[in-house]
Formats: sequence, C-alpha cells, structure tokens
Amino acid sequence: MTRIDSDRLQALMRSMAVERNTSQRGANQSLQGARSQQATVNQPHSAKEILRERLRTRLRKLRLDSPDFEQQAPLVTIKEVLSWELGEAALAHPEFAFISTNVVTAICQNEQASQQLRDLIQSLIEDGSDGGTTV
Repeated sequence: MTRIDSDRLQALMRSMAVERNTSQRGANQSLQGARSQQATVNQPHSAKEILRERLRTRLRKLRLDSPDFEQQAPLVTIKEVLSWELGEAALAHPEFAFISTNVVTAICQNEQASQQLRDLIQSLIEDGSDGGTTV
C-alpha cells in the first residue's frame, strides 16, 4: 500500500477531465469523424474509460441513495481509483479504508487537487455519454 503517488493521482484526474472534454466534442462530430477518432484510441485510454464508467456508475448510485452525497463522493471516488491503480486485492487490505481516508484528507487540503476532484465528480455525474440515463 506504499505505492500511492499523489502526483500520479492528480495526473489521472486531470487526464480524465481532459478526455471527457474531448469526448464531448467528439460526440458533436459526424459519425465518420467519431469513428476516425475512436480508431486512434490507445489501450491506456480504454482502461481509463473503464475506470470512468465504474466511477460514473458508483457516483450516480451514491447520488440516488445517499442524502450526504457531497461528503461521501470524494471518498468513494478515491477508493475506486486506488482499487483500480493497486488492484482489487487492495480492498482486502486491513488499512485500505484508513489509507483511502488519508488520501482524501490530503487532497482536500490542497486547493488545486481538491478542485480537480470536485470537478471530476461533477463531470462524471453530469456526463451524458451513456444516453443520459442514470444508474
């Protein structure tokens, strides 16, 4: 559990936000343009899309089920990112919850990182790439 790199987490959040903006512009292109754009997608982008979809699903469910969404969303997001980065086995680590909470606390103490996390959460719950349906 010592492989956590805050710079990598921040870079991941930034890249997911940038890719979301790019994909929104791509949705407005013609079908052929979108196919051309999709043909250039590399494997890491696909892996990030899987993470994005997992986050989107969890956050939308949390928004529907939890009256304190604003407080829980950062922790849910970070837990999902850490399990994606470190592997599902990290969830079974006895200190995973403690470490996740500490990562969220550290992010929230950094104004730029905190804003990136809030922006990412907001973009994921608003993103209509799945046809506008909520989970």
